[in-house]
Amino acid sequence: MWKFIKRFFIFLFMISIILIIRYDERIFPRYKIIDKDKIFASYSMGNVYIGDDKFLSGLSNLNKDDVLVLDKRDENDPTLKIISSYKIVDNNLQNEILHILKEYEKKYPSKWERTIRSMKK
Repeated sequence: MWKFIKRFFIFLFMISIILIIRYDERIFPRYKIIDKDKIFASYSMGNVYIGDDKFLSGLSNLNKDDVLVLDKRDENDPTLKIISSYKIVDNNLQNEILHILKEYEKKYPSKWERTIRSMKK
């Protein structure tokens, strides 16, 4: 009986170590190689990367909460497309990201004058 209990506790200990290693990045951080110059801005959950198809496809080792925005603006299209936008359900986060897109518009102007209200649609 004691042998079984001892093995059971060893098993639980091993499982807890595996879970700590896998899920607690404060104890065992996963180092990422990201060119910080490519980040346009940061928001409360991660970073926002904005660029064309070629730029975005060159990014790797992103966090799950990082936001990718495809800049498709040209003469006929005012689109700034947020990749996987369905994951951003919190209204505060949506507004935070939209304000970042507005700042991007100021820094890299186009002929389109987008408002935050028009980008929410």
